[in-house]
Amino acid sequence: MTAEQKNTFLKQVFPNLLLDKINAMSDDERQSLLFEQAERLLAMPYNGDVARFYAYTVLKDMEDGEVTVSPAFASDDSQCGCWLVRLAKLLAGLLNSNVNLALEACGLPLFTTDAAQTFPTDDKHVFPDGPTKFHDDLLRLFMRQNHKPYVYLPLYMVKVICKRALEWAMCHNPVIQDYFAQQLHKSSFKDDTERDKYREECWEAMLNIHNHLVCGRENGLDEDGQFIIDALWGFVPYPYEDNYVTCAKEIKNAAQSLLHERDYQENMKEYVKTVLEKSSEIAGEHDVDFDIHEWNISYSYLAYWIEYYYGNHVK
Repeated sequence: MTAEQKNTFLKQVFPNLLLDKINAMSDDERQSLLFEQAERLLAMPYNGDVARFYAYTVLKDMEDGEVTVSPAFASDDSQCGCWLVRLAKLLAGLLNSNVNLALEACGLPLFTTDAAQTFPTDDKHVFPDGPTKFHDDLLRLFMRQNHKPYVYLPLYMVKVICKRALEWAMCHNPVIQDYFAQQLHKSSFKDDTERDKYREECWEAMLNIHNHLVCGRENGLDEDGQFIIDALWGFVPYPYEDNYVTCAKEIKNAAQSLLHERDYQENMKEYVKTVLEKSSEIAGEHDVDFDIHEWNISYSYLAYWIEYYYGNHVK
C-alpha cells in the first residue's frame, strides 16, 4: 500500500475525523475516541463488514491469536499511528472471537488460561477479580458521559467471551455446549433495546454456567464427574441433588474399574454397552431416572462421555 493509497483508505473510513489531532490528545481522550469509532464502525450496515475491512487492511496474518501489523501502518509510530493499530486490534478481536486481543486494546485484564483447557471454571485466571466485577468494569468502561451508553461494543465483547466458553464446552462437555448454542443463536435485532437485552441474556448464560461448574467442584466432581451428572440430567443448569452427585461419582468409578477388568483394547462398542448397563444399575440404586432401553437425550450424552473416556484412556 502506497502512502497515497493509505491516505485515501483512511479518508474513506474516517470521513469526518481529523486524524492529525489524535497526536495532541490525552490518553483518556484517545481511548474515548477509540470506543466512539469502534462503535460507529460496528454499527454500520452489513454486520460489521466495514469494521472487518478496516481491521484486515491494518493487520495481517491473524492466525492462532497472533497478529502482525501491515507494513504501511507498522512504520508509523506516532500516537495517531498507534491509535489506528489499536482500533484495528479491538475490531479484529471482537469480530474474530479473539477475546484477549480485544481486552488488550481496551486496557482490560487478559484471560490467562487456554479456552480449550479450563474456561470457564477457574475464577482467578479467567476473571481476575471474579465474573461479576469483570462485567461491571466492562459496562463502566463503555459508559459515556452525557451520552447514550455504547451498545455494539459491550454486545460484541460479551459475545466473544461467551464464544470462548462455547469453545471450552465443545472440547469437554456437549451438554453445556448445547446450552450455549441455544443462547448464542440470535444474530439480528430490531433496535438497541433488543441488543441490550440479548447482551444481558448472553452474560446471564455465561454466569449460569460459571456458577454451575463452581458448584460442581464444591460437590467434589472432577471434569468427568461433571460431564456424567450433566448427562444424567440432560440439561444445565439444575440443582445439585445428593443422589445425582453420588451416582455420577460411582459411574465414573465403575467406568474406570471396568476398563481394567477386561481387555477392551479392540472393542470400544462392547465397553460402551457394558458401562451403560452398569450405569443403569447404579442409577436405579440411587433413584436416578436413566433409561437405556430406548433412546433419550441422557442416554446419548452418557454414551458420548463413555466413548470420550475410552478414547482418553485406551491407547
